[in-house]
Amino acid sequence: MATARKEYECFLISAFGTKPLIQDHSRTANFDVLLGEIKSAVQAYEETHPNVSLNIRRADDFSGGIITRQFYQQLHKADIVIAEVSSLNLNVYYELGVRMALRRNVTIMLALKGTPLPFDLHEVRVIFYEPGRLARDRLSELHRLMEDRLAGEEDSPIYAAIPDLEIMRKEGIDELREQIRTLQGIRKRETYGLKILSPAEGSEVGEWFDVSGTYSSLPPKNAARLLNKSPHALGYWPQSVVRLDTQTRTWTGRFHLGGKPPEVGRIVVAVVGKAGASLWEYYQKVGNETGRWPTIQNLTDDVQECDEVRVTKPLRPGLRRHGS
Repeated sequence: MATARKEYECFLISAFGTKPLIQDHSRTANFDVLLGEIKSAVQAYEETHPNVSLNIRRADDFSGGIITRQFYQQLHKADIVIAEVSSLNLNVYYELGVRMALRRNVTIMLALKGTPLPFDLHEVRVIFYEPGRLARDRLSELHRLMEDRLAGEEDSPIYAAIPDLEIMRKEGIDELREQIRTLQGIRKRETYGLKILSPAEGSEVGEWFDVSGTYSSLPPKNAARLLNKSPHALGYWPQSVVRLDTQTRTWTGRFHLGGKPPEVGRIVVAVVGKAGASLWEYYQKVGNETGRWPTIQNLTDDVQECDEVRVTKPLRPGLRRHGS
């Protein structure tokens, strides 16, 4: 079965026409010719990577509308940006800075041999080449660099200095906002219709047994939990995560009321807000490290009880198992 071709958008930024060089203002180069050479070298990547398709464009491929707006769009969305930085053209360096601020990787710099680089770019890898000899002398280096960068190697000095920096599109922000609204809904104690169907009558305090139930509204991921509700108002003691089946709209979990149980215990299925899975992990960490197990009530007041079932201590020696 043939592997689907991976398509990449590639944007070339450079000076156009005949322009002075940074290394010697009295010397010029025909950057239209150099760009043609660079485009051919980049396109040759497809020959050694048959599952890759490159759509290569340069700034003069655009016409009409607001050209600078199209530049910015390409600098953000292009999978690969190739920047030729030999010219005395400030726009090229400006566009390079925009790209490196917007994307962590796959920004590749090319420069004519002898081109001095600004101080800020001294630690950035650059492929230096001679006119007419890029394909002959530097093709394998260019293709290896493309391969490494497409595989995830970061090249932006901005993200190297600020590793926690994230640039997110509006749809990603909207998704986060929706998640925040969901969490806020938990804090408002919305009802998710979780109901316990089992254990059946006769389940006994002190044993392990399965618990199951139904739900009418899907709780947020990792928020539905099984708790042991103390009969003496001492709080909620964590038991297990509720596993949800979205097809049958049912849930299951395992439960145990402890080695020295009270005469009566209550199993509570609840939605734990604020922290969800992180709160559960913190409870385990505190208990394991200190030997003093806090109640969920001590960690957060945001527990919404959905349903509960009472279990009683056995009246005779020996414990029975139910639901196993």
